[in-house]
Amino acid sequence: MSGSSALILGIIQGITEWIPVSSQGIVALVSTWISDAGPSDAIAIALWLHVGTALSAAVAMRGEITSIIREVVTAPIHPEPPSGHTERSPVHPERPPGHPERSRRVAPIRFLALSTLVTAIVGVPLYLILGEIANLLGSAAMLLIGLAMIATAFTIRCGLWEGERGRTDVTRRDAIIAGVAQALAVIPGLSRTGLTVAVLLARDCSHREAVVLSVLMGIPASLGAGLLAVSTSDTIDGWPAVVALMTAAIVGTVTIRAILAWATRVSLSRFVAAAGIAIALGALIGLLA
Repeated sequence: MSGSSALILGIIQGITEWIPVSSQGIVALVSTWISDAGPSDAIAIALWLHVGTALSAAVAMRGEITSIIREVVTAPIHPEPPSGHTERSPVHPERPPGHPERSRRVAPIRFLALSTLVTAIVGVPLYLILGEIANLLGSAAMLLIGLAMIATAFTIRCGLWEGERGRTDVTRRDAIIAGVAQALAVIPGLSRTGLTVAVLLARDCSHREAVVLSVLMGIPASLGAGLLAVSTSDTIDGWPAVVALMTAAIVGTVTIRAILAWATRVSLSRFVAAAGIAIALGALIGLLA
């Protein structure tokens, strides 16, 4: 990977990680074009660049992260009801009774911890299998990427509506479902942001809260994916890898802030579908040539 290739890949990763397209699929595809990387090496490079966008998320979301930590630290362990008044809080079937105020405040931390654990359990074996599959499939892997991007577009379009639940309302079931969706995004072509946002919207979260939770849960997952890529690939080394990572971090910070400010109900499903069709057609041409 040359210096110019590193800059290009870093810019692509920084932009595409936070919109409903597959950053991993696009970066892997471009890597095969400009760096002559094989399918498994291209996937490893794409995962490595996720470390950069994890850093950008930590910087852009530092206020949200600080707020969540502060709420957990200051949450009363034994909340007392107002003097002379006994109020029964609504019981949620997935929340332990006893201390409803503290339960609500720790809900985001519990959600992030459990979703990360589920992502690791499902995603690591899937990634290790994908490396072998990518080497065997060659050009056919690009066809799968295109089909997966079309599936992502369908998921976004079907799951995009406005809910009312916030981060303090998320449950263990939400964490497990979102964690599995995030793990599936290790497959090039499936958008991590698109899948997790769609799942959280389907779980009746508001649009902005779904975006915020998706970004937050992507931080530990992206760091883990990058470390996994480094430990399993010899492609990632030298200054170009560092340049690509830092470029992704800088561009990603700008992109996240723009996305959060713009977090509306606009669907990019048609764009994702068009990109998937283009990749699938390109792969078919390669297989038939």
